[in-house]
Amino acid sequence: MGYGLDISPSAIRSATERSGEPVVESAAPPVASLEGRVPFDRGVFDDDTDAEALLEAALPDLLEGEKREERQEREDSDRVRYATPEPLAADDVSSVGHRETIESVLAGHGFEPTPIGKGFAVVYDQLSDDNYTGIGICIERQRTSFSLAYYGVPSRSFSIARGSTWVVDRVATETDYSPSTVRETLETFELDPETTGELEGAIADAYDELVGELVDVLADHADDGTLQDGVAVPIAIGGDGVVDGLEYLVGGRIDAAGLPLSIRGVRLADEPAESAVRGAFAAARDDIDAGTSAWPAETNVESTESADGTDVSDADDGAEPDADKNGITDSSGESISFDDATVVNGSGSAGRNRANDALDSLLDQLSAHEERLEAIDEEADAIRTDLVALEDRAASSEQMAKLDDRLTTVADDLATVEEQTIENVTDALDALEVDLASLDADFAGLSETVADLEPLEDDLEELSDRVVDLANDAETFETELGALEETVAKHGDQFDEHDERLGDHDGRLEDHDGRLDNYDGRLEDHDGRLEDYDGRLDKHDGRLDDHDGRLDDHDGRIDDHDERFDDHDERFDDHDGRLDDHDERFDDHDGRLDDHDERFDDHDGRLAEASDRIGDLSATIEDVPEQLKTIESDTKALESDVETLEDSVAEHGTRLERQDDTIEATTERVTALSGTVDETTARLEVVADETTSLESDVETLEGVLGDVDDRVAEFAERVDEQDGRIDDVDGKIADLTDDIEAISTAIESLGSLEADLEEVTETVVALESLESRFDELSEAVDDIEPLETDLEELSATVTDLESSLGDDLDEVTSRLESVAGNVEALEGDLDGFETQVSEFDDRFDAQDARIDGVSGRLSELSERAESIESSLANDVDELSARLETVVDETATVENDIEGVEGRFDEFDGRLGEHDDRLEDLAQQLVDLADETESIGSLEADLEALSAAVAALESENDGDGPTDAGSSSGSALVMPTLAGGGGAGVVSGGAVALAGDVTIGAGAVALGVVLVLVALVLYR
Repeated sequence: MGYGLDISPSAIRSATERSGEPVVESAAPPVASLEGRVPFDRGVFDDDTDAEALLEAALPDLLEGEKREERQEREDSDRVRYATPEPLAADDVSSVGHRETIESVLAGHGFEPTPIGKGFAVVYDQLSDDNYTGIGICIERQRTSFSLAYYGVPSRSFSIARGSTWVVDRVATETDYSPSTVRETLETFELDPETTGELEGAIADAYDELVGELVDVLADHADDGTLQDGVAVPIAIGGDGVVDGLEYLVGGRIDAAGLPLSIRGVRLADEPAESAVRGAFAAARDDIDAGTSAWPAETNVESTESADGTDVSDADDGAEPDADKNGITDSSGESISFDDATVVNGSGSAGRNRANDALDSLLDQLSAHEERLEAIDEEADAIRTDLVALEDRAASSEQMAKLDDRLTTVADDLATVEEQTIENVTDALDALEVDLASLDADFAGLSETVADLEPLEDDLEELSDRVVDLANDAETFETELGALEETVAKHGDQFDEHDERLGDHDGRLEDHDGRLDNYDGRLEDHDGRLEDYDGRLDKHDGRLDDHDGRLDDHDGRIDDHDERFDDHDERFDDHDGRLDDHDERFDDHDGRLDDHDERFDDHDGRLAEASDRIGDLSATIEDVPEQLKTIESDTKALESDVETLEDSVAEHGTRLERQDDTIEATTERVTALSGTVDETTARLEVVADETTSLESDVETLEGVLGDVDDRVAEFAERVDEQDGRIDDVDGKIADLTDDIEAISTAIESLGSLEADLEEVTETVVALESLESRFDELSEAVDDIEPLETDLEELSATVTDLESSLGDDLDEVTSRLESVAGNVEALEGDLDGFETQVSEFDDRFDAQDARIDGVSGRLSELSERAESIESSLANDVDELSARLETVVDETATVENDIEGVEGRFDEFDGRLGEHDDRLEDLAQQLVDLADETESIGSLEADLEALSAAVAALESENDGDGPTDAGSSSGSALVMPTLAGGGGAGVVSGGAVALAGDVTIGAGAVALGVVLVLVALVLYR
């Protein structure tokens, strides 16, 4: 087992291996019992202390406490490498006595002691990765050791009698601080060039002086050959006197000293106080002998050998030989010398043998190094030989001069060729500039032509705007007037067809009977809610005055029963056909049409160009070959326009982007409008269901209904008078619709021309020169003149259409004003409802139930709306994909011509896409109109049902209760009617959901009638 030992004034430390890891233990330094002092002088035992006794007391515990007998019985003795200070450089004081004391104690315990210098121990601890090559510095309390080693062999080792204690004493003397204060500061001190403070500055100066003296001693021995400038060495610093930042000071001072020594980094040991003992343990573990550890040779030690073989040192002035001179004195008074400061333990011959062994080992290592140097010399000779051969092979100066001349000639030739090439390129560029100038002139002419066409384009945009507005107005009015016509017609015929409708509503009454049975169970749940309604009814007058506001907040009133009750009153007031609703819807549609007018303003250019394209396509359908030629020429002309008029194209591109955004916004708004119409449809259906739920309340409002029916009949007569005018408007709208359908058909025919477009694309690829483009541009300009004529005709047509539609709008406006008057009359009748409001309480539960029952129908309508929207979206996406495919293919071909031509293709593709979008929007509006007509039909059925219920109630009230027998009969009939009505409602709803809406609606209406009859009998 190996041990490392470090005996210093600060502590005694030992290191050994346990569980495969080195372990360091420490103990307080030995203290003399009488004086109470540490028995050390300049890092070694002093001569006035019984050091052996002190070590005997401290070492056994650190070295695992085995007794001497136990260690002697072991076959192999334990190795101990103890760290001892390097020899002092100033006065050559050796540490022989110190080492003899330590070895005597260790040998007495069965250890095999070998010294190792503390500076070299730091090298062995910190520089193993550097092959034990470098400088080790160990700063302790009383001494600082230095060792320079190459490959594990110390080359220069010495120490100075200065350490941390010297620093403390010097700082305390200079600053008048107590030594204890200085030591406390030193424990946390960090050496920094920017250190401030008297005490800290004094400490920094003291360390600088210590390191300076160490460097000065090293400089004194710089010329003895021990320093090798060609080998860069690292520096490791250990010891318990180390402070943070000291490595920078050491590296800087050694670099500044100008020594023949290369420094490669300075490091502090991780645990500086334990670095020496760890290095000693590492040496013991590696079992290095005295020669390998090479106790550094004492400098200036001269010895003479006597005749009897003993070394006798010379004494100065008869002085007693001591460690300061050339030798040492053993216990017998015999003076001996040594060439290596290895421990001399025992007789003088044993010491000489060990010293000789160390020298032999050192010589062996030096021989090995010499062999390596010889091998290096041989390699250097080989390299020199190769260099000579390389010089022989190298070109002479004359050859190099010839080569330079040839290179110069080649450079001149290249310059000449480059000049000629540049001249040719310059001439070509000049020719191109001339061509470009001529092209610019042609482009200027084209720009003027385009400028002349811009007013016509503006007129086309205005006309297209007006056409679009009129078309949209016509479609909207067609839808609204169709719904209104159907509603008015049904109102006019409802009294004549009363009996027939009663037959249709029998099934609905049966369904309502079943639903009323369910409502009876919910009446008790709503009793508490009716108390809240009493307070809300007090605000009924104010809600009626805020008629328009309540209609706009209809959705909120559905969510809130309070608002639903107000909405019911308003709907009942406008019971006959929702004329007020139509009035408001017309107003809303007017606002929406205004919004559409603003939104479709941005479509002017698109529609104008689409009209031109439709006209061209119509001619193409009649004569495909000529049409292809026309398309080809138009395409070439447009390509030439786009290519030559970059500014104009940029402007149109900007307008196109704005129109794209506007069309997308329009599409989104139309989608939102579709959603709004769907919501309105759903709301109307909800309102219709609410009106159905109010049918039970019609019992108490027969007189008011009679008045309303009379007014509705008068209104129906007025509407009949307007039917002729409406028919005329419908005919005009139908003509516009046919025109729009023809345009849509022409646009759809674009899909069949994709193959033709591919052929046109191939023709475009075949364009070879700009001259043909200019010719085609001229032809395109000539073709614009017939378009101007067409635009004038279209403008006249639009003007006539506007005038006719203006008259129709005036007629519709007058009809709406008449409807508004009727609404005001109906609002006056609401005053009579206040006395009957209390009777509505019992019906609100049924209303809530009916509203809940509407959710299924709303879900169905929502699904239908989503299906329509998804199908429309899919169609739009499909058409967009096809158009984008065509645009991409055309752009791929036209990219070979000009990058701007691709923009035109994209422009054309977007026009087709927007045409498809407009067609889809038109179809959506038509679908919305159909849904609106279906809603009007539903309202008419509801009104007819209301009239039928009113008639039944009237008959019931006329009969009145008779006797107990009749009461019992009524009690028997009422559940029957209610059950049949509920069954009719359920079965009719199922049939309607299955797809047969007419039969299902009839069954539901009959069920409702039966339920209402049951309610009448119940009352």
